[in-house]
Amino acid sequence: MKILLVEDDTLQAERIRELLEKRFRHVDVIRDEREFCSRLDELVANPPDVAVIDVMLPWGRYDPQHALPPREVQEGGYQRAGIRCVKRLLQREETRNITIIIYSMLEREDLTRELEELPPQVCFLTKQAELHELVESIYSSQKLH
Repeated sequence: MKILLVEDDTLQAERIRELLEKRFRHVDVIRDEREFCSRLDELVANPPDVAVIDVMLPWGRYDPQHALPPREVQEGGYQRAGIRCVKRLLQREETRNITIIIYSMLEREDLTRELEELPPQVCFLTKQAELHELVESIYSSQKLH
């Protein structure tokens, strides 16, 4: 099983990746929204089975050689970057039906409006110190397919 992890916190990303790689075939980590956008065609060509996406993501690390982020990113800010990434996956036919787990420190109530707009294969899970709920959610999602 291929897992895509979109997580900007280096320590959390490494911890989650290590745990998931013990249980699943492959974990690909993306660190920010710019990297996600630049790799979207690659993800569509070779889709993951499950995407685990944090909500609050930077556009990218500061680099004077890169242009400003797109208008939607400038206007929407980092607070909902992961939701934009989810919507990009849902817009493409090849990734429209993959399981997506929105994995965030935010509470479900903080994202009520955004979550109501998403299809049923997109679920929300609050980040926990223990990662067993994430692993169980991944296993459960694959039993449904």
